[in-house]
Amino acid sequence: MKTCAFPDCGYPYSAKGYCKSHYQQYRLKGVLTAIPRYGPTCTFPACGRPHRGKGLCASHVQQQRRTGVLTPLRT
Repeated sequence: MKTCAFPDCGYPYSAKGYCKSHYQQYRLKGVLTAIPRYGPTCTFPACGRPHRGKGLCASHVQQQRRTGVLTPLRT
């Protein structure tokens, strides 16, 4: 999964190498700053999506319910 080019961001890639928030900063201000993270994130390695339940994001909760096996999500 591609991630944002901003150092230590970790959010998924959206456009011009940046996540949605950093790309919007780039377009509007031309200056990039760190995006604060709110709340816990998914405990699956390299996921980083917001926590939904059982320590997982909504997609991983659904994946565990359906198959019982957790795998990386498609981009």
